[in-house]
Amino acid sequence: AKTKKPLPQVLTIIDDFADRWDVMHSATNVLTTLFIRGRHLGSSCWLSSQKLTAITSVARLNFRFLCVWRLRNYREIEVLMAELPALHPKQILHEMYQTAIDDEDQLLVHQLGS
Repeated sequence: AKTKKPLPQVLTIIDDFADRWDVMHSATNVLTTLFIRGRHLGSSCWLSSQKLTAITSVARLNFRFLCVWRLRNYREIEVLMAELPALHPKQILHEMYQTAIDDEDQLLVHQLGS
């Protein structure tokens, strides 16, 4: 309506619905709508999961940021690297991941040494 009135904002936080197929992998549910049209409606969605591959591809394609801790297996690392190569080359992404997870070990060694 070309108004200068601010659009109300809403944040939805979804914590680990990986075991709910009807929520995570249905093309006709509210979660899919949030990730496809949410930004046009003033809606943000934070999604947490213990397994990247358990998250629907619609959500993964619309991520604005990821917080990644040490991944449990090589397949999860490969999925992460396959999702992000448009941002950086795969080799750089892998180096960033290794630096992030190795940094924790170095901090622990530093704390134990002091």
